[in-house]
Amino acid sequence: IAVCALLGMAWWWAGQADSLQRTLARVASWMPADQKLEADGIEGSLRHGGRIDWLRWTSPALQVEIKGADIAWRLQPLLQRELRFGRVNMDELRIRSTPQPKEDTPTTPLQSLQLPMRLDIPVRIEKLVWEGPPETTVTALYGQYRYTGSHHELQVSSLHYAGGLYEAQAKLQAAAPMQLEAEFQGAIEAVLPHQPSQTLPITASADIRGTLATEAAKLTIKAQAHTPHAANTANTAGTPDPTDNSLSANVSAILRPWLTQPVEQAQAD
Repeated sequence: IAVCALLGMAWWWAGQADSLQRTLARVASWMPADQKLEADGIEGSLRHGGRIDWLRWTSPALQVEIKGADIAWRLQPLLQRELRFGRVNMDELRIRSTPQPKEDTPTTPLQSLQLPMRLDIPVRIEKLVWEGPPETTVTALYGQYRYTGSHHELQVSSLHYAGGLYEAQAKLQAAAPMQLEAEFQGAIEAVLPHQPSQTLPITASADIRGTLATEAAKLTIKAQAHTPHAANTANTAGTPDPTDNSLSANVSAILRPWLTQPVEQAQAD
């Protein structure tokens, strides 16, 4: 009876309008001495989520700052070892990395990437800034991440960067050999040299397949880029039209990501 009463009290407290703010304040007090968590403009409950106007986490190696976060989740699925988010929206996510002294210890190959519970997280980030150097800005990053218990799945439906619009799909096996299947597509409006008022439309795609676990990990990468005319022009024999003056490029490579020399083979034409 006492346990049931405690659980009931905890459930009631998690539904209070200020429980999210009080929880973040408690987490901030538990931070290690070299880390700091700050937040402002917090509304919502621990049970359902809420809005955070500003949040910043700082460590010696990294600083993450979030503006205008709107997050909703459901706690009931936790009983089935699943955490389900209704939304994870951010007006701006800014990340700054502080370089640390390099260690001589070689990178340890991945063995697996298994998590203790299933996850379902839809993400909408209006502006993502990696402060670099060099500084990189991505806008309209919309996607969905799922961990099914056996696989990590990522679907990016929108990503705007440097005048291009990109999409991506990836599926990674959680246990060894960590089979990876990933596809990327992009449409770019490239500014012509010495003609800033004109652009050249380029379509690009890439395919990555292979494994990531242990030193035996091996990835095969194939990428293509072309202008629309190059993609659609061919003679009756199926070979490119010799009068076609458009551009195209094909790149392929085999990578061994955990070896000292990761590029096993590369070709471009």
